[in-house]
Order: sequence, then structure tokens, then C-alpha cells
Amino acid sequence: MKTWIIDLPYDRPPLTGNGIQRMHRMQKGAVTKKLRSTTKQLVTKAGVPALAAVKVQLVWLVSTAHRRDEDNVVATLKPICDGIVDAGVVPDDTPQLMEKAMPTIANVKKMLRRHPDTGLYLILTELEKPSDRAAAAVEQLTAAMGQLGKVMQS
Repeated sequence: MKTWIIDLPYDRPPLTGNGIQRMHRMQKGAVTKKLRSTTKQLVTKAGVPALAAVKVQLVWLVSTAHRRDEDNVVATLKPICDGIVDAGVVPDDTPQLMEKAMPTIANVKKMLRRHPDTGLYLILTELEKPSDRAAAAVEQLTAAMGQLGKVMQS
């Protein structure tokens, strides 16, 4: 498995779950378009080839202890994933072809006791084959429901 780390040109996520609620739709559209095209350019420049499947991880390195919600960063992840598709890495961003990890926020100053570059980083990891996470999830749910049924019958 090969991994590519791409330094995105943003100090903070351009789109957040809370922020897009206050953004005019035209402004949101422009930011989304720019984020998508920037991702396509950077992924292409990094030489990421067409893959059978890919894991996508967005990491936001910060240097302050402010509380931040990782799920707010998902708004930035979506256009990034579309940009990865535009770059030809995978034909679509469906769960079978693209495994999207929850974004990670890390306080590097606290963790590393120094002040490295903060900002957004994209980690792409080649997956050997498309995944069938849906089948695995249904199997796990069925097993859990079976055990739940046993508990409820007791």
C-alpha cells in the first residue's frame, strides 16, 4: 500500500458545518468550487495514479487548545473527495471505492512540544481492492440484533 501526504493551502477548513449555515449559497458555491479544483491540482501534482480504491483522511493540525468538533470539518471533506475523483484517482466517491475517515484535529504543540506547520493535510492511502463495507455493516448489525433478541427474550 502506498500513501501520499498532501499539504493543503489552508490554515483552517474553508467550510465547516456551523459556518455554511451562515454563508450565502453563492459564496458557499464559490468556496466549494475552489476547494474542489485546488484538490484536483494538488493530487495530480503529487502524482497519485488511478487506484482500485483509496482511503481519504483529512488532518487539521492546530497549535491552540480551543475545543473543536471533528464533525464540523466534514463540510470541507466532501469537496475534497470530489476533487480526488476529478483527478482520476477513483471513478466515484462511493463507499466501495473511497473510504472516508472522520477528519482528525490534532494539537501538535501539545503533542510534540514544538510548533510545526499547522494547517490542513490530506492523506491518501491506496487500498488493494474496493471494499464492501455495506455488507460488513449489515452482517455486524444482524449479529448484534440476534444477540439483542436473545437478551430481550430473557
